[in-house]
Amino acid sequence: VNNYIKELTKNGLIRMEGVNKRRTTYYLTSEGIRRRGELLSTYMMEMLRLYRNAQAEFRARLIKFYNEGIHRVVLYGAGETAILVISAAKDIGLEVIGIVDSDPQKQGRELLGRVIGPPGQIEGMRPDGVIITSLAHRDEIYKNISHLEKDGIKIYPMVKNVPSIVADRDYTWFGTYDGLWRCHRLDGTWLHLDRSNSAILSNNILSLGVDSL
Repeated sequence: VNNYIKELTKNGLIRMEGVNKRRTTYYLTSEGIRRRGELLSTYMMEMLRLYRNAQAEFRARLIKFYNEGIHRVVLYGAGETAILVISAAKDIGLEVIGIVDSDPQKQGRELLGRVIGPPGQIEGMRPDGVIITSLAHRDEIYKNISHLEKDGIKIYPMVKNVPSIVADRDYTWFGTYDGLWRCHRLDGTWLHLDRSNSAILSNNILSLGVDSL
């Protein structure tokens, strides 16, 4: 932390006031305020870009499901991924007939006008398939509902691998859907290292397993 403070002070982004190290107050300078605004704008634009890319990737994956005869689906996992899936499914004729979640606190609530039910309701909905939209417990979820496959209900994970994140002294590295990214931890600048070979780069450089969708 002290190294970061020294660097920020050196660059004129913050100033310090105080009688000693224990009683020091840090303030953003006008340049620091300007830089904060730049970083916030960059962050917002980047999150919007990643959202759009994820939605496009999800749409392509859903089209693949649809072409395999999966027209009516239940989503397992009532979170952000489910919201993206519902949005992407609208214009391809894929019908989301229900959302379930194993978290009792989510059950009974609504997500985009759909009441979240318990997993035990899946079979009664008679879907063509279940799309696992939970990122944290995919293997466990599949194990718990794999018996549905004997009734002809196919089960798909929406995301093959969760985007990977690792941090070192200077950078935070992100393995995402469209390649490997590096964010400088001090100044917030981003560098897109690769758009097509994230799995290879991740395995060779960072030992991160990142699969494309």
